[in-house]
Amino acid sequence: MVRKQIAEPLSLKERTRSSFSRKAAPATALRVKVIEEPHTDGAGNSYVSFTVDRCFRGLAALLDEGHEDSCSNVLYTGCVYPASASVFVSRKSVYFPAAILLGKKAAPVEGVCRPAATS
Repeated sequence: MVRKQIAEPLSLKERTRSSFSRKAAPATALRVKVIEEPHTDGAGNSYVSFTVDRCFRGLAALLDEGHEDSCSNVLYTGCVYPASASVFVSRKSVYFPAAILLGKKAAPVEGVCRPAATS
């Protein structure tokens, strides 16, 4: 779900930008990694936290010397609700629908990606 809603569209967006752009070079790949076991939010819905890492190929990998890509830069963090296929990303501890990463306007969503309060 996360790969389809975030990683693939972002990779396509970065590949279509001008080669004369002053932005940093685009990543060679985006890797989605689940970082925690499933949790339950205050409404009783199950979610899983994830990160999207930016991967760059080093000179050794480009020369095909058997070295793996370097995927250490965390680009985004967020959570996904498997039951509804809803994906949210974090911006300054506030969660937004993943569509904001593709330039769409969206309001922050309250109560998502936060564990239920324990009594």
